[in-house]
Order: sequence, then C-alpha cells, then structure tokens
Amino acid sequence: MATPKKVKLGPKAGSFFDAVTRLKVGPNQVIKATAQQTKSEKFQKAIAHRWLIETDEEETKTKEASAAVETDTDGDTSNFAKKTIPQLIEYIEDNYEIDEEEMEKVRKMKKDDLVAYVEKLEEEDEE
Repeated sequence: MATPKKVKLGPKAGSFFDAVTRLKVGPNQVIKATAQQTKSEKFQKAIAHRWLIETDEEETKTKEASAAVETDTDGDTSNFAKKTIPQLIEYIEDNYEIDEEEMEKVRKMKKDDLVAYVEKLEEEDEE
C-alpha cells in the first residue's frame, strides 16, 4: 500500500481545491493526499505546474509550529485587516465591554472602518 503524499501550496498558489476528489489545500497547510487523490488529473497538473509541492515530515512540523505562532498574535494589528467582519465583531464582543447601542453601530460598519475601530480600541487599551 502506498503511503499518502504530503503536499503544500506552491509559491504562486493562494489555495487549491479539486472538486472530484475533494482535496483542499489552504495557506500554511500541509495535507496528506490519498493515493486516489494523487491520481486525479487536476492533482497531477497542479504538481506539474508547481501549484502544489510535495513536502516531508520535518516541513509539516515547521508549518504547524508557524501556524501556532500566527494564532498567538491575534493582538497584532496587522492581523485585523485579515479577519472577516464577523470575526472582528466577535473579537470586540469578547475583549471589550461595549454598550449595546455602540455595538449596533459597530455591526453596521464597513470592514475598513471596523478595522480602524478595533485598532483604536487596542491603542486605548495599551495606555
């Protein structure tokens, strides 16, 4: 029995999805592709064009460790722009005591305004 291939995204790929085999690879992920998945035409093309790259166990551990570091830096303002609107609202609700009237205004904000609002809260919190 063949061992599964471990793959990660190539340098120019943002994500990869094969609808036939349901293989999905996102940023900072190392996925074990089954033998059936590796035989698909889309997978073979992705490997040939370097959208996917085969990797080994050591890189898997490194990726897992770097992903853990990224999740620990939620307070880093550079990450707020990467969050979705619901994630930003949840962050505010979980970390700050905001009255309901103000939260209604927050829920209606556009993403850029919401990011600026969270960054302002973070700055005030540091003082």
